[in-house]
Amino acid sequence: MKKFLTAILLMFILPLCAQAEQKVDNIALLTRQGFFNKPQPSRLSPKDEIKRFFKLHTEYSNSYKIDELKTLYSDKYVNSDGFNKEVYFKLVKSTFETYPDIKYSCKIKKITFTSKDDAIVEVDEHAVGTSSLQSKLVPDYGSIENVSSCVYYLKKTRGNWQIASDSIYLEKTYLNYGSAKYVPADLFAPSQTEAGKPYVIGLKVLPPRNGEVVISLGHEKITYPQKNTEGVYRKLPESNLLERIVNANDDNVNEYANAFYVVMHPEFKDNDILEMRVSGVGFAMSRVNVIPKNKYIEVKNEKDK
Repeated sequence: MKKFLTAILLMFILPLCAQAEQKVDNIALLTRQGFFNKPQPSRLSPKDEIKRFFKLHTEYSNSYKIDELKTLYSDKYVNSDGFNKEVYFKLVKSTFETYPDIKYSCKIKKITFTSKDDAIVEVDEHAVGTSSLQSKLVPDYGSIENVSSCVYYLKKTRGNWQIASDSIYLEKTYLNYGSAKYVPADLFAPSQTEAGKPYVIGLKVLPPRNGEVVISLGHEKITYPQKNTEGVYRKLPESNLLERIVNANDDNVNEYANAFYVVMHPEFKDNDILEMRVSGVGFAMSRVNVIPKNKYIEVKNEKDK
């Protein structure tokens, strides 16, 4: 199970993907001529420049061109999880290896300029792919889907836009093998919570006919490398909803609420012995951003005034 959790986490730092209306011609030629390495006069409006940038990023992501992707990120890049450019692209590389056919799409929701050289871009992202390895529990390749809503902070340097930072405020990922692909499941957790405070994780599952589902619920801090803990499995209640109360970490680190679910069906073995056969395995994760504790807030009582 730990192996699959790590594989899923590799997907959460997704390469940026977006759609744009402006067509970009002769990208390869422009790159060879150093277009992205030195300032070039542009007749596009600032918003169209951003759209062109995102379109180029999508093309690089969907063709798995890591070196080209790196040119679109500032060397000082750090995201809201504290990952710098080096760590980020290690995760990108692992993602491409783990899901070799992964494809990205995204919709730009809003572009805001805070100066002529600074922009904030809000996007909705979507990614789908197939795992390169089969599950050890089910002879099947996994299908992964990620949906997220993000904010990207762009800065123009020497005439070219680059990503300086980004933050994800909504994110869910599902990875399913075997019959779990056909079992509706919905993981829920708060998108943010206070450090050290309790919150509820829940998984709603519609079990298959004549089948059973066992579930493990937990949460993990977003770290690199990822550290995982063993979970305890419980049978899905008749309500088809399993919940658990957990305490957010007090280290001021964002985390993921996660669920592991195993689908089982009865099967007669030799000597007519009835056993439960694992027919599917599923994993789900939902981002929980942790609001850090501020130790420098003082509230005085009226008597102290």
